[in-house]
Amino acid sequence: MIGVEEKERIRRAYFVEHKSIRWIARNYHFSRTTVRKALGDASPPMYKRNEEPVSKVLGPFKPVIHRWLEEDKTKPKKQHHTGKRIFDRLKGECGFKGAQITLYKYLEKIRPSLKDVYVPIAYAPGIEGQVDFGEAWAYVAGKLTKVHLLCMQLCYSTARFARAYPTERQEAFLDGMQEGFYYFEGVPRRMTFDNPKTLVKKLYRGHRRDEQKNFIVFRSHFMFEGHFCNTQCPNEKGHVEGLVGVIRRNVFVPVPQVESIEELNGPILNWCHKDLDRSHPDGEGTVKDYLDKEKERLFPLPKRRYLCCRTHEAIVNKFSEVRFDYNLYSVPIKYAHKYVTIKGYVDKVKIVKDDGIIAEHRRSYARNQEILEPLHYIPILKRKPHVLKHGKPFKDWRLPRIFEEYRRILKEREDRPEKEYIRLLLLHEDYTTKEIAQALSRAITFGSLSVDAVRIFLNYKEDNPSGERLDTRAWPEFNAIKVKAPDIKGFNRLLEVEEVSVR
Repeated sequence: MIGVEEKERIRRAYFVEHKSIRWIARNYHFSRTTVRKALGDASPPMYKRNEEPVSKVLGPFKPVIHRWLEEDKTKPKKQHHTGKRIFDRLKGECGFKGAQITLYKYLEKIRPSLKDVYVPIAYAPGIEGQVDFGEAWAYVAGKLTKVHLLCMQLCYSTARFARAYPTERQEAFLDGMQEGFYYFEGVPRRMTFDNPKTLVKKLYRGHRRDEQKNFIVFRSHFMFEGHFCNTQCPNEKGHVEGLVGVIRRNVFVPVPQVESIEELNGPILNWCHKDLDRSHPDGEGTVKDYLDKEKERLFPLPKRRYLCCRTHEAIVNKFSEVRFDYNLYSVPIKYAHKYVTIKGYVDKVKIVKDDGIIAEHRRSYARNQEILEPLHYIPILKRKPHVLKHGKPFKDWRLPRIFEEYRRILKEREDRPEKEYIRLLLLHEDYTTKEIAQALSRAITFGSLSVDAVRIFLNYKEDNPSGERLDTRAWPEFNAIKVKAPDIKGFNRLLEVEEVSVR
């Protein structure tokens, strides 16, 4: 094989000095074939194998390696064979004696042909946004808790938004998207998702989906088009795919300690604001500059917010409870055995009857819990006073300390203290616990233990007219009213009638 110097010498003799191929071959001691090759190509000579060399060590195992890699195509991407795993299996299952580097060099040759090829994509302003859910960990009220992160990113400006939730249920998904739209001050024309069951009832070949009813209503409210990735193709929403990890590394390291998951949304939102100062991937300006341009092309926000909740009807059981999401929630006893509508939000549960809210509870994400409001069961104490002692709703009822003090005094002074205490609790039908506590405190101060006295203080208002004489000069019409004085003699006649009857 000749070098580049010999090639240059041959080409110069032929093209510049106009020597013949025969003369060059005879004087430079090269074959005429070599001279012709040098005249046809000036690039450095490359050695080319006609056949792949036979590997005596790895050769017998190549079919097995190819079979494993082909099987990986039908398996989850995060559970494909790595080079280390292939080496361990070959060594342990097939008796491979070769070196690890030998296998790695072979994999480097064959693996690129097994991988997909992608094309860079450029989005126009306001065309598309992408959404994904991820997980992180935080200490919530002292307990290590899994937190679910809804992440959203606009494809043109690459502006980011994230929000923490205790769940990935449909109401959290819709609420997070709505908060993202209001953060970006507009709605993209298309939103791209995976295929979560919270949004999709049934998948078909291609991009056709049977969507959940609530999601269709939500999409119609904001007027965007829904687009779902092909199964096992997360690269179709590559803009948002790595955002979960970015949030984890920037906000959840070190592991935050908060009292509630809602408290996490402050630091997350602050990070989103700071991220707007990041240089745009195109290298011209910041993300905020691109977002300002994109806002002009986004759909405007609706005039009212969407109620992000799951709704269904249920019948109240004999214990005045309704079941929602594996838990029981109480309602006032007058609605027992009646149909009601349950609205499940991310943080609360509302029970509605005839378009009016009859009960509202903080939502529980545990299972087989009874969330009971004692005030819902107060009226039953009229007929069944004994349930105050053993009834579940009243066992953990946290009332102001004045109630317990009143109950203790009643036990010391009254023969039937429970009866009077129940009369006090029944005041909750007309007044709040705070109002009753204030009136009870004043009654005890005046030395009265009667519930009737408590009711007097509840009805008493400090802004009532005082006992001073009313000045009627401001109302001259009062002076025109004449009231006839009573006839005192009439009372004497009554006395005379009484004396006659006695005789």
